[in-house]
Amino acid sequence: MNIRPVLVGSAAVLGTCLLAPAVLAAPANAAPLAPTVRTAAAAAASSVVTEVVQEQHASGAKRWVRLAVSVSARATVLLRDASGDALQAESATPQHDAVFRLEPTGADTARYTIVANGTERPVDVDFHGLGLSAPVDQTDERGLERLRRAIVAGDTEHGIRYRAVPGAEVEVSANGRTETAVAGADGIATVHVHFVRGENEVSVRQTLGNASSDVDVDHYRFDGDEAGGGDGGGHPGPGEGSGDGGGHPGPGEGDGGGHPGPGEGDGGGHPGPGEGDGGDDGSTVPSDDAFSVDVDRAHPLQPVDGKVTVSGTATRGEVTVTDTEGVPLGTAPVQDGRWRVDVPATESGVLVLRFDLRPERGGPVSDSVRQAFVVAPQPSTPFTFEQAAEYQRHDGLVHFEGTAPEGRLVAFRLREKIGETRASGGRWSVDVPLAAGHHGVRFLFVPDGSGSTEEKTALVHVVD
Repeated sequence: MNIRPVLVGSAAVLGTCLLAPAVLAAPANAAPLAPTVRTAAAAAASSVVTEVVQEQHASGAKRWVRLAVSVSARATVLLRDASGDALQAESATPQHDAVFRLEPTGADTARYTIVANGTERPVDVDFHGLGLSAPVDQTDERGLERLRRAIVAGDTEHGIRYRAVPGAEVEVSANGRTETAVAGADGIATVHVHFVRGENEVSVRQTLGNASSDVDVDHYRFDGDEAGGGDGGGHPGPGEGSGDGGGHPGPGEGDGGGHPGPGEGDGGGHPGPGEGDGGDDGSTVPSDDAFSVDVDRAHPLQPVDGKVTVSGTATRGEVTVTDTEGVPLGTAPVQDGRWRVDVPATESGVLVLRFDLRPERGGPVSDSVRQAFVVAPQPSTPFTFEQAAEYQRHDGLVHFEGTAPEGRLVAFRLREKIGETRASGGRWSVDVPLAAGHHGVRFLFVPDGSGSTEEKTALVHVVD
């Protein structure tokens, strides 16, 4: 999700949100802060990686390392963090590197793994002396509108979600008050902020051990009546407000090349998620529309009938999905702030997709995101729970059954484990102790291999 200067009614905020954990969208024209570190690739016959170059960069309160991977042949380059999670995948050729932008972690170095054509190569990224990036407000446009309505109505205390480094202390100052919160394992810190009607200047920073960020300042404006009419300030509100239509720059400095690296443009005027604006043909226009892609790295996409569903949020318009070769895979309208597209996925592994947002149907692309997903193998038998109107109890036990591929199934009543079995031959069954009456039962299925965990819940009626 990218939030640029946004007005909802007349609630405005200036900020930039992260596209994915540890991968930062880089501002344009930021010079390296430290000498370039070049690493020659190991001379493995099966490896296409020839060189890895890392540079420290800063722009405003943002800090990142630009990691460029050179290859000897066309390849999809995947970057994993120390826990093995896939952060991002990029297409590369001998003429165009795969480029990643990595946020400081609070440590002097962090270990990542580059995967290309099945060959893995570890790399230690140097964050020494770089500090941290400032935390980023995660409030989308709908959230801003909710804030505006509440603050206009007199409710001025609100918890704001900031993305930060896991474990970092996030400090926020606004209207004479300072509050702090610690970011959880998901990198989110919820900080209580005191707003007022009208102009708000909010300062934010984060600290982890000896590493800290510069103070970043966001400006919010909450005004107008409950019907949404604003008094301008750059963009019209949903009511009768008017704006000056002032433009804002796009995200960067694309080189107009023919391949969509994460920051170097795709040659067709569309920005990658990093620092490229894609060329000079003018087909990409800046946008103040919030746009994001849902990514759950803990649960790979599960194919159904040869397709997987990808989704996200957007303010308006339509989203088109293409593959790494630019082949369109589907288009969906934004409805109630969300969109979803089914795309073909016949093989398991890493699926790299590009998402283009057009705020107006058939209009120019205003924002683009490239994202890597992990696709799980398609199970030969779906996991199902065969529900009945009521269940007969025998000797204190109730029988449940269904279908599933090979794997383990655990039954729970509330949080209490009440039974466990294995699926075999496409079927499972389990007898669990339940009293007569109504019960909430949850069945958790853990497949063998790399498939994703699934669960089924039901309210069941047990009779004697």
